[in-house]
Amino acid sequence: MNSVSTAATLLAALALTGCAGIVGGGLARVDQTSVAVPVCDADTDPRPYYFELDADARNDYLDDNLAGKLSGWTLGLLPTYWLSPVKAEARLYHRGERIDTYQYSARVHKFYGLLWALPLIPVNAVVADYNQVPANEGVGLAVGWIIPDKAAARAYLDATEKRGLAPDQVCYWRGDRRH
Repeated sequence: MNSVSTAATLLAALALTGCAGIVGGGLARVDQTSVAVPVCDADTDPRPYYFELDADARNDYLDDNLAGKLSGWTLGLLPTYWLSPVKAEARLYHRGERIDTYQYSARVHKFYGLLWALPLIPVNAVVADYNQVPANEGVGLAVGWIIPDKAAARAYLDATEKRGLAPDQVCYWRGDRRH
């Protein structure tokens, strides 16, 4: 085997190492797929209330922790587990003035390696789909996608249900503040 085919074989094996993730903790109770969170339209949005979001979650491609690195180096033959606590903060504004702050936390259970496939089949059957962390070979575990989505849904529900704001008066501002 020449060096190019050896490198290609190793890359293909690394791509098959596998990983899975499940969200636990406070944000696990949020079904972000059933909440339509309106996104603000640039600086012209007429809604008087909006919220911004910061989350310390990022996507994990086997390099976020020691467990992922070990499974990666063994090409997925060594099954490993890692628990990652994550936090998110949403700030609610009324016409540019902050009126409330919401703190959220979650735990992301990360399973690395091919040998987790069989034991996780019954677990995935009882875990809600909206708590399964998406994964693909481009980004690995998409923790950086699912946690902000869950926190945005929770913040929208907190603003509308707990605070009593009208749903058509609140939106999620994804960019810089609009004031």
